[in-house]
Amino acid sequence: MDIKEIYPQAIKEYETKNFSAALKTLDEVHKLDPKFKQAYYLEAGTWNKLDNPVREYYALEKILPLLDFSSPEGKDYAAEVFFHLGGTLANLGLHAEAKKFYNLMTEVNVPTTAYLTNVIFAENAFENSSLESFRALYVAYKKILADVKPYPKKFYAHEKIRVGFVSADFHFHAVRNWAWSLLTRLDKNIFDVCLY
Repeated sequence: MDIKEIYPQAIKEYETKNFSAALKTLDEVHKLDPKFKQAYYLEAGTWNKLDNPVREYYALEKILPLLDFSSPEGKDYAAEVFFHLGGTLANLGLHAEAKKFYNLMTEVNVPTTAYLTNVIFAENAFENSSLESFRALYVAYKKILADVKPYPKKFYAHEKIRVGFVSADFHFHAVRNWAWSLLTRLDKNIFDVCLY
């Protein structure tokens, strides 16, 4: 058997959630071609599904020397790998290392809004976040949204300031408990409050 036959089998096993079989098949692929980076990426995804971020990290790490930055597709793939590595390292609590890969991702390619939103969210967890790092992320986000035209503003005159809070957790949840004082103690003579 060659990789063209075996690798699709690993994908099928992954898609049917037969993860142990997928890992065995991927071992065969690695033996046939140790430079086939897609197999390492699928292995990382499998370890992710098995909730094993350490093995996920090691699979992703094997891709790094195989990355090719000479084409737009190669840069896109590298950015995806760097993003995945950043997320895996953040899940392991290794925020400084995660930040390095997130920075590499933004250097290699202009990330999508989904990627950059996650990076901005993760930036809040980094112990040594700085104004400069948030500013750099803002500049990158602004580039992505450069062609988006803002919705025309309408000005309304209301007697009270209208404030809306958005959360999926306005039920018996830590978010509601944390925000309870804020949500219930706003002066009703000044604010109209809505929860969404």
